[in-house]
Amino acid sequence: PLRKVWVAPVMPAVHHVTLSVSDAAASADWYEALLGSATRTHREGPGWRRIRMSWPSGLVIGKP
Repeated sequence: PLRKVWVAPVMPAVHHVTLSVSDAAASADWYEALLGSATRTHREGPGWRRIRMSWPSGLVIGKP
């Protein structure tokens, strides 16, 4: 007889995460307090501000 075998789906690795927050600087400070010192890249445009944070481990928060 055939047995049913459950196979877990393959999940892709997370490349980066982008979060919308009310205070980008305070949020970046919080993530550094939690995860350690990060390299910050600041970008701004009409009506938006972005901080990309990257750690030596390869973790990135924010769009490139």
